Amino acid sequence: MMENLDELEHPLLGESANNNWGPGPGLGPGTGQAPGGLFKGILVKCEEDRAYPPLAWRGYCGHPPELQQQQLLDPCSLPRTLESFYPAAPIWGHTDALLNKDYLETTFVDIRPGSTLERKLLAETQDFHSASYSMDDEDDLLPDSDDSSIDDFSDTDSENNFPLMIPQDYLGLAFFSMLCCFWPLGIAAFYLSQKVVQLQQPFDSSLEKPQFPGASAEFVDQLEFIQPNVISGIPVYRVMDRQGNIINPSQDPQLSKETVLNFYQKMTLLNTMDRILYESQRQGRISFYMTNYGEEGTHIGSAAALDPNDLVFGQYREAGVLMYRGFPLDHFMAQCYANADDLGKGRQMPVHYGSKDLNFVTISSPLATQIPQAAGAAYAVKRENINRAVICYFGEGAASEGDAHAGFNFSATLECPLIFFCRNNGYAISTPTNEQYRGDGIAARGPGYGMLSIRVDGNDVFAVYNATKEARRRAVAENQPFLIEAMTYRIGHHSTSDDSSAYRSVDEVNYWDKQDHPISRLRHYMTARGWWSEDDERSWRKQSRKTVMEAFERAERRLKPNPELLFTDVYQEMTPSLNKQRESLWRHVQQYKEHYPLDLYEK
Repeated sequence: MMENLDELEHPLLGESANNNWGPGPGLGPGTGQAPGGLFKGILVKCEEDRAYPPLAWRGYCGHPPELQQQQLLDPCSLPRTLESFYPAAPIWGHTDALLNKDYLETTFVDIRPGSTLERKLLAETQDFHSASYSMDDEDDLLPDSDDSSIDDFSDTDSENNFPLMIPQDYLGLAFFSMLCCFWPLGIAAFYLSQKVVQLQQPFDSSLEKPQFPGASAEFVDQLEFIQPNVISGIPVYRVMDRQGNIINPSQDPQLSKETVLNFYQKMTLLNTMDRILYESQRQGRISFYMTNYGEEGTHIGSAAALDPNDLVFGQYREAGVLMYRGFPLDHFMAQCYANADDLGKGRQMPVHYGSKDLNFVTISSPLATQIPQAAGAAYAVKRENINRAVICYFGEGAASEGDAHAGFNFSATLECPLIFFCRNNGYAISTPTNEQYRGDGIAARGPGYGMLSIRVDGNDVFAVYNATKEARRRAVAENQPFLIEAMTYRIGHHSTSDDSSAYRSVDEVNYWDKQDHPISRLRHYMTARGWWSEDDERSWRKQSRKTVMEAFERAERRLKPNPELLFTDVYQEMTPSLNKQRESLWRHVQQYKEHYPLDLYEK
C-alpha cells in the first residue's frame, strides 16, 4: 500500500541517504530534488492555436467549472492538491516547443542535477513516458488570445516557476502505466484514483455506517433505550408432545428400537438408583446425596449424541451421562460409600464422580468452576486439531457466577469446539429463576457472547438428542461454541441437606411429576409403537431394583481405603511437610485407637 505521493512519483527509487528535499544545486530557490538526483517535474503542452504558456494555466483554472473540461490528467490539480506538499519545481523550456503539437501531453522529465544542458527541456531529443489526450473542443473551453500574448512570453518569463502539476484524477495514468509502462506505478495510481473518486462523491449521512470495532449496528437519530422485553421469548424446541406423539415427522431422529429401549432403561435405572441412595443417606449409611429426579432426559439425550472420545465436565447432577457411557453401578456405589473400590480413593464427598477411562472429569463442589476449565480444555482440543469436542454441564444458578462469563467469553473469542449445556430446572437450591435473573433465561445470553444458542424441551429426550448432536457436529467442524438451554424441572430436593417444601408447593411438584415427566413421555412413545407393555414395565422395574440393591450391598461390605492414601497422588516424592503430617496422624491414631476402627480399612 502506498504511504505517500513520493511512491507514485518515484516507484523505482529506493531510499537514499542523500534524500535532501532542499534546494538542489543550480536549480534555484525552493526547487525540489528527488532521491537519487532525479528532478521532479511535469510539463503540459497544448495544440498550437490554443497553447497557453505555463503560467497562463493559473488563469485558465480560475474560470468557472463549466468552462473547464475535465482532462485525462487535470493540469489544474496542483493549486488544489500538491503545492502545499512540495515547493514549486520549475521546468525550463521554450514556448516554441509547445506550439507545434496538436495534442495535450503530460511528460515526466528526468533531469540530473549539474546538467550542462542548463536544465533545458529535452522534449525533442529524449524519450518520455507520457499520457496524451486529444483536445477537439477546446474552442468552447479556453478564452481567445492573440499572438502577442504568446509572443510576449519569453524564456525569462518562464523563470517565474511553472508549478509542479500532478493530476488529481489518477485513473488515466493508472491504466496507461499498467498497460505500457511500469505496472506497480499503475497499481499505485489506480489506488489513488479510487480514493480521489471517493473524496469527490457528495456525503450522505443517511448512508453512513458505524465503524466502531466493538459492535455491529446502525446509526439512529432518536434517543431510545432498549427494553428487555422488546423481543418475544426464545422458543422451546421439541420433537414430542407430552403424550409422546411426534409433532413434526421431519424432526424424528428415527432411532432404532434397541436405542430407544436403551434410553428408557438407563433413565429408569438412574431413577431407581436415586431412590435407593437417597434412602440410604436418610438412614445414615452415607453422608450426602443429590437426586436427578425429573432431569433424566437431559442426561441421556445429550450423552447419546456425543462421541465416547468427547470430554465431559459435569456439575453434580449428571450421573446419567456417566451411566450412559458405561460407568458401572458398583463404581457409583463405591464412590458414595468411599470404599476401597472408589476410583477417587475415598477423597471426595458422595456424588462427585469421575472417570478418566470414560473422559469424565471429576466433579468439584464449588459452583461453575468447571466452565472456564472446559473452555481451556476445548482450546487445547482445537490446537490438537482432532475430531473431538468438549461438553460442559451446569445449572441456571451456576450461570449467575462470574466463572460463567469468563468461560463463555474465552470460548467464543478463542473459537473453541465446546457445548455449554445448561439444565434450567427452575431453582438454584431454594432461589427460583425469577429471583436469579430478569432476562429471558440463559439461552438469551449466548448472542451477547457471539455464540449460537438454542432452547430445548429438556423433558423431551429426542429434542435434547437432536440439539446436542447438531451442536456437536458443528462445534467440531466450525470450531465454535454452542449454548443449549434445556428447560426442565427439579422434582427432588436440591440435596439431602435441603427441604424444598419450605419454598415451593407440593402441587407444583406433583404437576411435573405426574403430567410432564421425561420418563413417562418416552414410555408413551414406545407404547404407541408396540415396543413396551405393562408386563415389560413390571419386569424391568423389578430387575433394575434388584441390580441396584446388589451393587448397594457389595459396596457396604467393602473395606475403606488405606489411610496412607491421604498423602499420595500429589507429589511424586513425599515432601518433608507431608511426612511430618503423616507421622502426626499415626501418633494421634495410636493414642486414641479406640475411636478409630482400623480393622474397617485396608491394610
